[in-house]
Amino acid sequence: MDSISITGIRCYGYIGFFPEEKVLGQWFEVDLTIGLDLNAASKSDALEDTVDYSSIINTVQKLVKNSKFALLEKVADAIATAILQEPLVQ
Repeated sequence: MDSISITGIRCYGYIGFFPEEKVLGQWFEVDLTIGLDLNAASKSDALEDTVDYSSIINTVQKLVKNSKFALLEKVADAIATAILQEPLVQ
């Protein structure tokens, strides 16, 4: 299995245990390593043979922005669950 890393995804969100974190929010930076088979994309050079990185970044940013979780572990699980719905992600 191959992997692609997407690093430095900046997101503003309201995740945290303390009341001020839930009200004021804060900046988060998310790094991802996504497992997938790059064989088809490396041969075809076609976007449809790989994942849409901008779509994944948008998914991460929306989840962080709209989540009201107390723990980073919970939002990390939500991000992983969402990304694993992508057809080519393993």
